[in-house]
Amino acid sequence: MAASRGFEPIYLGANTPFEDISDAATESGSALILLSIARECTPAEQESLLAGFGLLSRNHQVWVGIPENHQLTASNVQATVFHQYDELDRALLSYKSV
Repeated sequence: MAASRGFEPIYLGANTPFEDISDAATESGSALILLSIARECTPAEQESLLAGFGLLSRNHQVWVGIPENHQLTASNVQATVFHQYDELDRALLSYKSV
């Protein structure tokens, strides 16, 4: 979706450590990091994700796609959260025009 809106995504793959994501974004000059979480998480995974979002958001804008009923929705996520593809699409169009 990002590529179709004029972005040049760099796919790092599933389960990439947050430090590696941050390094890749910095080295490539990326200002925006897009992440997706599709499954429910254990409490330990949830804690790790929240810490990771905090790490990434220090130097980058972080957008996360998660289902509406996901437990992270009720958490203090340091990222812009999207629940629907059309929300993300509108945000990408808006971001690209800035």
